[in-house]
Amino acid sequence: MIREFPEPLRSEVKRFLLERADRVRSEEARRNYLKVAKSLARLAGIRSLTELNRETYFRWKRVLVSEDISDFTLKAYTQYVKALIR
Repeated sequence: MIREFPEPLRSEVKRFLLERADRVRSEEARRNYLKVAKSLARLAGIRSLTELNRETYFRWKRVLVSEDISDFTLKAYTQYVKALIR
């Protein structure tokens, strides 16, 4: 899945997962971070986490809401994004 990411984002996500390997232990958690990063690239049109600003974040969130995802999933995705950009 990570091979599908644009290059700056791919490197950033790899670095994120390596730096937090002690906290992101489960395969499911890694997959969720990858899924959220992929949706940011696809829905918000970013190629790097540095491009994520208020406008692109809300564009991404609006698309997720329009796709009728559950509140629980939206909150979880939001937490993953916050962790990625820290």
